[in-house]
Amino acid sequence: MIESISMVKTHPGHFGSGPVKPEAEVSGLPKFADVFLKALDGVSAAQNNASAIQEQAIVDPDSVDIHDITIAQAQARMAVDIATSVLNRAVQGWKDIINTR
Repeated sequence: MIESISMVKTHPGHFGSGPVKPEAEVSGLPKFADVFLKALDGVSAAQNNASAIQEQAIVDPDSVDIHDITIAQAQARMAVDIATSVLNRAVQGWKDIINTR
């Protein structure tokens, strides 16, 4: 599921055209922190799923296909890699904003 975050001009000093929306209208939009935490919950769920499948393979090897284990591990690894990349880009963007004078 892909979520989108619309950009809204909230301060009259910001560049762009159009009227400034009151804070009440902006409050309905998701914040970056909320979206990122929700994504991290998805990463955690992928890791928990991979762990559960691995445990099932140990307890009852005939009930789990080795391909399912490999796929779950790859999904968890990819989710962690994507979250790490997004976090690194957000931190780098913040550093760029702070260092711009």
